[in-house]
This record gives sequence, structure tokens and C-alpha cells, in this order.
Amino acid sequence: MGLNAGSLRDLLELVHIDHAPLGEEIRKMKGLKKNKAYLMEIQVNGGSIADKVDFDYGFFDKQVPIDVFFQKDEMIDIIGVTKGKSYKGVVTRWVVTRLPRKTHRGLRMVACIVAGQNGYHHRTQMNKKIYKLGKTEQESHTAMTEFERR
Repeated sequence: MGLNAGSLRDLLELVHIDHAPLGEEIRKMKGLKKNKAYLMEIQVNGGSIADKVDFDYGFFDKQVPIDVFFQKDEMIDIIGVTKGKSYKGVVTRWVVTRLPRKTHRGLRMVACIVAGQNGYHHRTQMNKKIYKLGKTEQESHTAMTEFERR
């Protein structure tokens, strides 16, 4: 199911676009054991909704270098989900001290804090700085200096 001009006009009436999905071509990277690509969303700023949709539509099914969206020394926010750690008790989840040995009704039952889900929480890391953007075709990943290569 591809997008044509008619469905693009319908999309303009139904959708408020401010994020565009991006992914990497993991299958073209040789020597990796990983099969699943990282996915990310880029916020699209400025202009009307039609301008944003046209901007996004221009990048569909095309290879886009990362320096189109990010620059060196730019500050970005990273949003993700923490590693899931299943159902945990009070002492593990909230890092509270166990009660004394002679406590009635349980050593690990602290006040009104309850056990529950630990991990798999939505977190945002603010103001991460991009130090370097490189191109893999140009840079060698060997641990050699320019002096050693001569």
C-alpha cells in the first residue's frame, strides 16, 4: 500500500504531523549479528501541516545522511524505555531497609509501599551533546594512528 496524491490529500485532512519516523538499513551493514534496526522519530518544525507532510514525503524510501538532521555540538533529548525487570518486591524496587527480625507480619513489608513492576519505564535524558558525526566509508576503525599507517 503506497501513498499517492489522493491519499496524501486525505492524510492532510486527518493528521497533525510533527514527528517523522526514521530507521536504519541494518541488513546492508556487514559484520553485525543484529537483525533488527533502531527506529527513531525526528520532530519536524516550521510551516503548515501541508509543508510538513511534503517534507516527510520527500524522504520516503530514500537514504538520508544523518547530518541532514543533526549537526556537531547540537544538544538533543533522548527518549527511551528502560530495561524491564519484571515484578519485584518492596526492598528491591524502592531500596528500603528491611525491618528488624522481631517484626510482626513480615520483614520486607514496609509501611504503605507496595511491590510491583520494576523497569520498562519511559525515560527522557535531556541535553545530550553530539560530539562527532562521521562517515563510515571515510574513516578506518583500526586502532592505528596516521604515523603508523605510513
